[in-house]
Amino acid sequence: MRFWKDDRGFFLMEALLLSLILMALSGVFCMYRFSEKMHADNRAHVAAVFLAQEEMAYAMERGSKGGLRSGELPWLGAEGADSINGRKYEARADIAADDVGGFYRVQVTVAWEQSGKKRQVVFDRLVRNVEARDGNL
Repeated sequence: MRFWKDDRGFFLMEALLLSLILMALSGVFCMYRFSEKMHADNRAHVAAVFLAQEEMAYAMERGSKGGLRSGELPWLGAEGADSINGRKYEARADIAADDVGGFYRVQVTVAWEQSGKKRQVVFDRLVRNVEARDGNL
């Protein structure tokens, strides 16, 4: 059964259908690119959190041996661990003596650049500095 008696308007309907399909495909492509960017941002943030946790664990371990001093604690993680997923991270731990005796405030900052913007995560914690019994760290 034919809906039209002649073929007038057939090309217009065909062009409208094709444009709808192309718009839907472009929408899907845009959403895919957005989700990939979000996934990359999330991977970078998770990597920075793990680096900060590693540096904080090192500071806590050093405090358990009485080795914390005010100043900056250099990055002592694994060699090359500051470069993950093709992204370069800068990790730093600042240590300051707290008013309460035997405690130090440790602030770990991990910074990286992402999408042209400077990003960072900061962890802050009070760490007890146990006095070393035999003078060894």
